[in-house]
Amino acid sequence: GVFKLIRLNRTAELFQSAKRARREKRVKDEKKASSKPDATADTCDTTDTDADATNTDTAEELIRESLTHEANAALRGTWEGMALFVTGVGFFWFSAHSIHVTGTNWIGGLRAFIHAFIMMQIALAYFLWCMFKDSARGIRRSKQTLLKIGELSAVDDKKKKDKKGKDKKKEATVEARWLTLETYNLLLDDDWNPFWTNGDVSTVDKMAEGKMFEKETEVLKSKVKSFTGLDVIMDSETTARLEERAKTLKWDGYRELGCFIFNFFAFYGYAMALIAYYFDDEEIQPGYIKNCKFGYSNIDADWTGNFVGDVMWTVEPIFIVSIPFVMNLMNRRKTETDKKIKSD
Repeated sequence: GVFKLIRLNRTAELFQSAKRARREKRVKDEKKASSKPDATADTCDTTDTDADATNTDTAEELIRESLTHEANAALRGTWEGMALFVTGVGFFWFSAHSIHVTGTNWIGGLRAFIHAFIMMQIALAYFLWCMFKDSARGIRRSKQTLLKIGELSAVDDKKKKDKKGKDKKKEATVEARWLTLETYNLLLDDDWNPFWTNGDVSTVDKMAEGKMFEKETEVLKSKVKSFTGLDVIMDSETTARLEERAKTLKWDGYRELGCFIFNFFAFYGYAMALIAYYFDDEEIQPGYIKNCKFGYSNIDADWTGNFVGDVMWTVEPIFIVSIPFVMNLMNRRKTETDKKIKSD
């Protein structure tokens, strides 16, 4: 995460430099064109310039959105790395506690184990937030993908109407404001991985990265140009692919939601050990603590919570592995149902 943030910072500087240079060039070209009275005589050159400018603006917007998205992902990866480090270190005390080493006070005793346990619970709380967020994002992206089918079909209809009422000069300028990073990833290049998405330590200098950025920008501009030049965006093959993509995103969201539920019960169950440790005198326990234990005694709450946590973390990997099989089974049933409806 940290290495990726460093690379993204350098790439953002390259992006701003390229954008500034393009803006200065555009101002010079406008001044040069205004000084020539016959500059508007060649309309083909003007429309080509307008179309190229539109494609360049769209490519720059896609790069800006990609940099922002990758920066957020790198920042999250940094936090996840720290949480995983805390969890890994905490398992050292868990292993020692399992073989009763903490009872000898060699590595801090029971108090050190409890402190490690608290840090692991904090890390798990962060992972719960990530799981819930990923679940909502997967389901939301699934709905957005289905909406994109309707939106792009409307764009196709608008293109057909505009083609009848406009001359060639106006047709040359392509309006691609609807082409966002999400749409690009869904339709044009589902596996677009520019060099700045790599989080490894960069072994090239700034000049080499500048050339890589220029090459990536040119490739992106050509893809945007070919995409916006299509007469029909949403053909039957693309529609079917997007519908399948929406199903996959929805199941990814459901998987993350299931992981959130399993880990939430594990988090709550393991927290009973902390309650039993810090509120060891059951006679003076506050009412809300007793309610958290559902009326159980400290010993029963500790044992039951630990059992629930172990069961959840045993069932969770089985649930994750079974998701693809469930998806294939449901798709097969849907295919058989569609065939039966067609035959009827």
